[in-house]
Amino acid sequence: MPSMRACRPKRVRTPPEPQPLRPEAAPSRPFRSSEPLPIRLGASTNMNSNFYSGLWALAVPRRYSSNARPRTPALKDVRGVLPAHQRRSQAKQAAMISTGLQFLEKRGFDALSIAELTAANGFSVGSFYARFEDKDAFFRAIQTTALGHVLARAEELLAPERWKNASAEEVLTAFVGFFSGNVNRHRGFLRAVLQHESTQPGVWTPMRASGAAMATLLQTVLAPKLTGLPKDQREARIGFAVQVLYGTLINAVLHDPGPLALGDKALDRELVSMMSRYLGLKTKG
Repeated sequence: MPSMRACRPKRVRTPPEPQPLRPEAAPSRPFRSSEPLPIRLGASTNMNSNFYSGLWALAVPRRYSSNARPRTPALKDVRGVLPAHQRRSQAKQAAMISTGLQFLEKRGFDALSIAELTAANGFSVGSFYARFEDKDAFFRAIQTTALGHVLARAEELLAPERWKNASAEEVLTAFVGFFSGNVNRHRGFLRAVLQHESTQPGVWTPMRASGAAMATLLQTVLAPKLTGLPKDQREARIGFAVQVLYGTLINAVLHDPGPLALGDKALDRELVSMMSRYLGLKTKG
């Protein structure tokens, strides 16, 4: 007669359900336009902790860790980017994008080496091609990720409740400082995008859309404060003022025509003064 133990069915362990990635909590203290937005990719000691130090920058994780939780904009709609479903794969993808952005800052698109990129993170070249079809797809992933963080930070900076009691001059000064300072810190990335556009038409289109989105955010905060202008002119005036700001900074990135250079505090002051006058604000001097 078989024993009771032999007849007892074996217990099958069900693997735990994967937990969704949770967004980072918003900072509780007031935001300062001169400081980086705190974005954490993970708490692993194997990851570099110097994260997101400017408008366009991403973290640069030196080594991959399975405990990392990448926080990047969705890449599922980016042409040539292969889906990364698991946390481990997402972390590898985020690490390569972060390092790739740093390489673009220093050397441009043509000099970007896939072998060097993967070696810098301790990955194989095959890991790259498991996530990106080619270098162009990788470039689009970097651009999408960077611009996603740009807009996230701009939305925090230009949240209407932050400026409820501020003057129009204070809003404009903060916006110009935010825009100019971060373009200066990441001029290499912008130059790489512009250079890549010569062989890949349309590369600048997402950058243009990002600038337009930031102008819209500024319009929401600033337009009600422009009491010296007719209401039906305020948004158009703000849009053109941002266009002038954008064009001046991009020209400085490419050509540095002078007399004021990118990074010179006097450039920001003169831009604020010029935009203030155009927007009907009273200025000193």
